[in-house]
Amino acid sequence: MSDGGGGRYGGGGGGRYDGGGVTTSGLSDDGSLSGSNQYDAGGDGSYGGGGGNGGSQDFAELNNPSSAVYQKIVYFDYDASTIEPQYADLLRAHIGFLRQKPGARVMLQGHTDERGTRSYNLALGDRRTDAVRGFLLAEGVPAGQITTLSYGEERPADAGHDERAWSLNRRVELVY
Repeated sequence: MSDGGGGRYGGGGGGRYDGGGVTTSGLSDDGSLSGSNQYDAGGDGSYGGGGGNGGSQDFAELNNPSSAVYQKIVYFDYDASTIEPQYADLLRAHIGFLRQKPGARVMLQGHTDERGTRSYNLALGDRRTDAVRGFLLAEGVPAGQITTLSYGEERPADAGHDERAWSLNRRVELVY
């Protein structure tokens, strides 16, 4: 069994495989960022954009443990890309944040556990980010505030090889 042992590579959502172990959305054909999807990626993996995400006082609530937008991870079941009901309130909090701050940009980073082929896991990460992106769009977040990236199995949250580790690795991270 795998967190995607078979199936076709679909990509979805404008994603493309760039040969470097990730798929991306929001890129032009030459691989450069297009239009309002431009961002500055910090060396710490932070994601900043038009409004100065992360470093501005306007975005301090993202780092406040008592804030509704402090939690930035949606977990998924094995070989699934369906958002579980317990994450609706979390996503709605981020929707409110993004709608109130049009300068904010979020990158949805899709991850899988280690089981499955590399290409299948990249596609599964895409499907997971597409599910979260679809939820955000359906609730009124402008498309220009969202980009997606699938790492597949390349960046595990837990390097273990058991169900506990795998469950932590099946996720989409909202990175501002």
